[in-house]
Amino acid sequence: MKQLTATSKKIIQQQSKKLFLQIAALITTSKENISRSINQELTMLNWQIGKHIDETLASTEEIYGLEIVATLSPLLIQQFGKGYTTSSLHRVRRFYKAFSKIKIVATLSPLLSWSHFIEIQM
Repeated sequence: MKQLTATSKKIIQQQSKKLFLQIAALITTSKENISRSINQELTMLNWQIGKHIDETLASTEEIYGLEIVATLSPLLIQQFGKGYTTSSLHRVRRFYKAFSKIKIVATLSPLLSWSHFIEIQM
């Protein structure tokens, strides 16, 4: 293998640094886009869950409604993990009631994260 001169090494270092910066920018942008996409999808999912809960509870006596959510929570936790506590389910229902028009949520969800929506409701 041919020995590299100091000038060649400097050129390689400069090109490597330039390539690194270009690729790092691509990775960063992609990660930000993925994060926004996931946030948007989770916000829409929570809105839909809230809608289903609200519609079910609206057609049920209030005393049964609380028990329905309390019974639903462990089923969801068992299947999908800890993010579906009773209080979380009541929160998504409040979210749905606060933003009952899906067009509003669909428009805002790319701009606001789920935690922003929670803060707006408080």
